Amino acid sequence: MSGSASPAAGGEPLQVEPDPVEIRMLGPIEVVVAGAATPVAGRQTRAVLAALALRHPTPTSADELAELVWPGERPDRWEASLYAHVSRLRRLLGSDRVVRTGAGYRLEVDRSSIDLHRAADEITGGLGALDRGDPDLAVTLLGAATARWRGPALRELEDLPFADDAARRCASLRTGALEALVDALVVTGRPLDGAAVAEVLVGDEPWNEDAWARRVGALARAGRVGDARRVLVEATSVLERDVGAPTGPALGAVAAALDATSEESAERPTTHHPPLDIDALDREARWAVVVLAVAGGPVSADVLGAATEIDPPALIAALDRARRAGWLDPDGPLRLVDDEAVVALRDRLGDPERALVLRRLAAAARASDGARDGAAVRWTLGAVAAGHPLADAVSAGGRGIVDAVRRGDLARARELTELVAGAVEDHHER
Repeated sequence: MSGSASPAAGGEPLQVEPDPVEIRMLGPIEVVVAGAATPVAGRQTRAVLAALALRHPTPTSADELAELVWPGERPDRWEASLYAHVSRLRRLLGSDRVVRTGAGYRLEVDRSSIDLHRAADEITGGLGALDRGDPDLAVTLLGAATARWRGPALRELEDLPFADDAARRCASLRTGALEALVDALVVTGRPLDGAAVAEVLVGDEPWNEDAWARRVGALARAGRVGDARRVLVEATSVLERDVGAPTGPALGAVAAALDATSEESAERPTTHHPPLDIDALDREARWAVVVLAVAGGPVSADVLGAATEIDPPALIAALDRARRAGWLDPDGPLRLVDDEAVVALRDRLGDPERALVLRRLAAAARASDGARDGAAVRWTLGAVAAGHPLADAVSAGGRGIVDAVRRGDLARARELTELVAGAVEDHHER
């Protein structure tokens, strides 16, 4: 099994070998073989596939499968019926993908080929990264994991006890991942993105007070105090009137924080800032601001200098002009302080321009030091998402990078990132 190969900068091929078979349960049950998605026909065939996938890599005996697929009372000639469903799966996946051992049936696929297990591993890695103080990597992994949901998991089999239990676990897993993603986005200086994720979560789970609290808190961190208060009122109404649950300590804490913010603001004289205008900046300051907008979070001075290709003295002067114009925090890290302006700048750039900036950021992060592998991975994958012509070829490399990061193998992640970037730059130079 091998994926596509593209030339790298040094002439070496980019070798990536993902498993061409995928099994998807986070939404309508389907299989993907060599890039082609196919629904699994037949409810009982879907049940057999789900049971084997959930228990992967442990073999499941025919008797256990029958109990899962036909709980309570098995049909006559159930052994023949079960074998027929296994045969259908072999025709879908390949004859060597559903094997029978002395212990029972087993799916012969990589763990990462089953979307539920892959998402669970990415979530574990993302939560670990957040605990270790690497929110950039947490955003990459948690974002990749939550994007794998295409709808409620295993809904087609919800009347089967084993599938219903698994669906509940999947829903809980997604909720925890989205909540952690909100936290990571806020920490990386993207509170409006965090508020948008929290809005999705409260739409799915209006009874989730923690999700409401995160949405209010993220809006407040973005300086949208008025919006935060409006959402707080909405949350209180939904929880008390529509859901019938009283407001708890989570919303109480953010309400107190909002009151403290209002009191602090009342004690300070009001300062009116003119609207930010990117066209009012000179060329070097404008370029630095655009790169920071695409980065989506704090960037070190050495990475920004390498990505913009502005000499250090000129970069310092350009950043000083951007600060005086109100674009940068005068005392904080190198990031833009106006989230609306960030979004507006990103929208002004087309996919090729954003991809170019992300590639430069990734190359600069790799050249800077190994501690920024997580940022390099995030920006490389962002370049792929921005619609680069090599997206199809590079996306397999991106999956390999995320897998390596999830395993904690940052050396392999860096190696694959360099190969991917080399292929992209080689194509760009041609």
